[in-house]
Amino acid sequence: MPPTSDALNQHLLRANYQACIHKRSLCQWMQMPSPNNHGWTVHNNELDIVWMTNDPVPKSLLDVVHCSCKTGCNSGRCVCLKGKVSCTDLCKCFTCKNVLSVETDGIDIHIESDDESDDEYILL
Repeated sequence: MPPTSDALNQHLLRANYQACIHKRSLCQWMQMPSPNNHGWTVHNNELDIVWMTNDPVPKSLLDVVHCSCKTGCNSGRCVCLKGKVSCTDLCKCFTCKNVLSVETDGIDIHIESDDESDDEYILL
């Protein structure tokens, strides 16, 4: 998937901040602004990169993800399972096991399978 405009904007903020440092590099005492809100965040005196501030994929696109699995939608090859959504009426899957039960505001999702040992839990 190509980078989003939000990711490009964050990269431009980091590049602009770095150019500001290079422009002032000959000054003996540089007065630099904080890197916060310039493509980075500072947590506990550690500098972290802000890759994106928006979701990489719109929520509406995740609603139309569908699969056509023939293995029961219980492997990592299922598009719906990868997208962390349950199979819908748009899916053309056979003997679907991707039946999700949502608890506590969509935090815990339980994927049912044939064996109790094969049950998977996905944290959204």
